[in-house]
Amino acid sequence: MAEKPEMPPVTVGYILEAPGRPSIEQQKLSLGLHGVTFDERGRYFWDVVKKKTTRPQSVLLKRRTLISFLHPGDTLVVAGVECLGLSEADVEWFLGEVSGRGAQIIVNGGSVVVQPETDTTEIVDRVKRFQKALHMRNYRSK
Repeated sequence: MAEKPEMPPVTVGYILEAPGRPSIEQQKLSLGLHGVTFDERGRYFWDVVKKKTTRPQSVLLKRRTLISFLHPGDTLVVAGVECLGLSEADVEWFLGEVSGRGAQIIVNGGSVVVQPETDTTEIVDRVKRFQKALHMRNYRSK
């Protein structure tokens, strides 16, 4: 039986349109710096969240498709740590899934690069700080 040819690595973008995240224009610019295009042949996934949810995985359906698309050696580009998910636990799960697929993640224009099987504690801590600041901003605006 012949072996399947190995797939060449690809670069994929992920946009999370949700309250408190960078604008779509900012996210597209950040992803574009790493070669992600937004034409009909571009490789990107885009989720929209309009209200608070306690079940991020049931809302971020494009992200789930993205995970199944990734192969070892692929690169996922995300505009910022706040675009990785909706909560600490959600981000931790997502990072583990991407790592398990053997893909690396480039965050914030390359200021953070997560290789498969890397400790992600610092990234999850950054998400925790972001979530706290977002909560305080929402609380003060009421």
